[in-house]
Amino acid sequence: EGVAAPETANNAVQGGDLVPTLALGIPGSNSAAIMLAALILHGIVPGPYLLTRHPDLVYTLFAGLILVNLLMVPVGIVILRLCMLALRLAPPVLIASILALIVIGTYAGDLFVMNPLLALIFGVIGYGMTAYGFSPAATVLGMVLGVMAESELRRSLIISHGSWGIFVTRPASAVLLVLTLGVLVYPAVVHMARLVRTRRAPLAAPAGSVPSERNP
Repeated sequence: EGVAAPETANNAVQGGDLVPTLALGIPGSNSAAIMLAALILHGIVPGPYLLTRHPDLVYTLFAGLILVNLLMVPVGIVILRLCMLALRLAPPVLIASILALIVIGTYAGDLFVMNPLLALIFGVIGYGMTAYGFSPAATVLGMVLGVMAESELRRSLIISHGSWGIFVTRPASAVLLVLTLGVLVYPAVVHMARLVRTRRAPLAAPAGSVPSERNP
């Protein structure tokens, strides 16, 4: 019962995540970033023209979301006991089974021998990033959006004949540049302000604290 409410909210977010993913090419979550990468690999470029160029794909996704939400409860009730049995397995057995499925899945994609090795390498990298406090989700977003950012940067420079001034002379680009810098600088400023307050707190005396003398 304690898991039902947050998981319901988590499932409800998936539909909204697809709006910026399909309309603007900006993933709204980790799963949307993976879907965006898969679409790009298949030659489908998300954006404003996606609905006119690939309407079958868009409507299939919408219909799939509706169908999945309708089947969530009955399918969940059916496989609940199987999931509970899987959780009773010893961790080494469960981990080995998951790794075997990962290796089979990565190899079966295009029957390339290097795919399982690449999956292992990136798995180790992801584990190291998690252990040292780095966000793998941010890395995935960077890998997906990096190619698009480089492509749009080249296009802008071609339009401006190689002039970087296009990013500060146009009102729209200047506003976006200022907002981007603000997003990058704001967390660092907040972190530094918290450090300053933390260091000053032990040195500051409580307000109104005056030593009092008690008569014997």
